[in-house]
Amino acid sequence: VVRQSVEVIARRAEGLHRFVEAYRRLARLPAPAPRRVSLTDLLSEAGQLFETRWAPLGVRLELVQPKPDILIRIDPDLTAQALLGLLTNAAEAAMTAAETPRVRLSAQAAGEGAAIVLEDNGAGVPEDQAAEVFRPFFTTKPQGAGIGLSLARQAIVSQGGQLLLEPSDEGARFLIAF
Repeated sequence: VVRQSVEVIARRAEGLHRFVEAYRRLARLPAPAPRRVSLTDLLSEAGQLFETRWAPLGVRLELVQPKPDILIRIDPDLTAQALLGLLTNAAEAAMTAAETPRVRLSAQAAGEGAAIVLEDNGAGVPEDQAAEVFRPFFTTKPQGAGIGLSLARQAIVSQGGQLLLEPSDEGARFLIAF
C-alpha cells in the first residue's frame, strides 16, 4: 500500500512539473522583433527542420513556396517557432490517422500581407473541440501539455497576425495571416 501511494505521488508530481513548465513557457514569450523576412527562406528552413525529424518516420512534406517570393515584416523567430509547433502537431496527427502521412506547408500573397497554410491528412479536429484548440492547457493528446496551439497563436497575434483553424475536407487546416 505504501509503495502504491508513493507511485501515485510520483505520477502526480511529474504531472504537476509538466504543468508548471508549460505555464512558465507560455508566460515568457519574448516581445516581437520584426524585420523584413523572405517567406521562401522562412518556409525552406522550417521544411528542412521538419524533414530532419519526420521524414525518417515516414511523414511526407509538400512544401509550396510563394511565387514570386514575399518579403514581409515579421519576427522570424516567433513565426518559425509557431510554424514548427504547428508542423509537429500536423505530423503527429497524420501519423496516427493516415496510412501515408502527409503535411502540406504553403504561402501566398494575401492583399497587402501574406497567408501561410498548414494542412495534414490526419483525423482532423472534431467540431465539438474546434472552439477549444487554442485555449491554454486544452489537449487531445495523452501526454500533451495543451500549450502548443495557444503559444503559436500568441506568437502570431503578438505580431498583429491571426492564427485560425479552418474547415477542411481532410485532416486539419491552419491559416496564419499577416
